[in-house]
Amino acid sequence: MKKSKASEENAKDRLSDLPDSLIHHILSSLDTKNAVQTCVLSKRWNHLWTYLPSLNFDSKSLGDLTSFKKFVLYVLSRREPSNLHTLKFYNRSLDKTFVGRVICYAVSHSVQEIYMDNAPPPTYELLSSISLRTLLLELCSLYDDHFSRCLNLENLILDRCNISEGEVIKISAPRLVMVNMSRVDFGMYPYPYELVVSSPRLSSFCYQGICPSTFSMDGCPILDRVDFRLCVSHMENQEVFSALKNILQEVILRAKLLTMMWKKGFMVRLQSKTLILL
Repeated sequence: MKKSKASEENAKDRLSDLPDSLIHHILSSLDTKNAVQTCVLSKRWNHLWTYLPSLNFDSKSLGDLTSFKKFVLYVLSRREPSNLHTLKFYNRSLDKTFVGRVICYAVSHSVQEIYMDNAPPPTYELLSSISLRTLLLELCSLYDDHFSRCLNLENLILDRCNISEGEVIKISAPRLVMVNMSRVDFGMYPYPYELVVSSPRLSSFCYQGICPSTFSMDGCPILDRVDFRLCVSHMENQEVFSALKNILQEVILRAKLLTMMWKKGFMVRLQSKTLILL
């Protein structure tokens, strides 16, 4: 029994002997709630979590939203004023003020990566971030030109986005390399919308969801990959033909590899300027 206790103490000592930077890296891989709980291990660990370079908040880790909001704001108020590399914010709260405070904190601390779900319409602070490199938004509402002020944004992932009626959605940022839009929808009532992608460094564009009535890639270079997986069940045959023709005209000279699928068993692939019907 004594041997077992001594072994545990030695293991704890070895962990405490690690440099702060390595401990911060390890703690950043945990849910922030668990990382904060390490403060009880010893005096040295009491403040280590306040220097975390990455924060991972998940409302499911606390019993109710009130406790979750209090915990998040406590962490932000106690964290040392160092730069933040990554924010993961999985949140069930519809409190836009609360979400805005979290985003503003991240942006003011030069965050480079943000992953969010149940996100309200992006705030000005988020959209004007010059430090942001990677952005993932789930369950967000899209309208107008969201991302042009993110001057260093390179990777954009939009999942389960809702399109507002009659909108022109523009994806443009000067350093964008990859855009992935998946499960794009506009709720119960389908209506036409226009999608414009204009990024001079873009190399990969993937889109899955409701077929846009109009699509444009003006200002884009030749891309390594373009992938469309379209839902056209809400459209009449003539509308389908017109929309697909428009997309093909836009991308056929801009894609080294093009894949288009709009119903099961029928796909168009363009590789090395050769059109293949599957």
